Amino acid sequence: MPDAYCAATERLRRLEQDISNEIAETNRVCKEEAARLKDHVAYASHRIIELIGERKKLERLLERGASESVLKAREKMRSAGVPERELDRIKPLLDHNEVRAQIAELDAESTMLSRFTSTADESILPADFADRARAHRELYELMRTARGPNLAVMGP
Repeated sequence: MPDAYCAATERLRRLEQDISNEIAETNRVCKEEAARLKDHVAYASHRIIELIGERKKLERLLERGASESVLKAREKMRSAGVPERELDRIKPLLDHNEVRAQIAELDAESTMLSRFTSTADESILPADFADRARAHRELYELMRTARGPNLAVMGP
């Protein structure tokens, strides 16, 4: 009986060590993967914020029916006596369908980036994403160098 107990205890100790080794290896791989994807996550997060701003601009444009520059140009031409039908030909107002399509594109990109940041699944990302993330990091580094470490306006 003591031999069986010792053998079982030894197997249990080896099993515990194997589990501990697997946990350590998993942690190492996860840390390496997080470090490798750091630029991707930083750029994705930054881009999500940009998309929110771009979407708001397009929504305001839909509300106004045209950009400020188009409205001002039309008003100048109207004051100069240009007929309304000519205004529409020369400086047309907004194509609402086109703007809605642009909003849909922004929403799709935002959804994709949000899925990536929550899953770290690179297969979701477009082929050029790594290059864009690298360029974003390089820009950040350049800005940090130019402004000093405490004055950078965006982070990786």
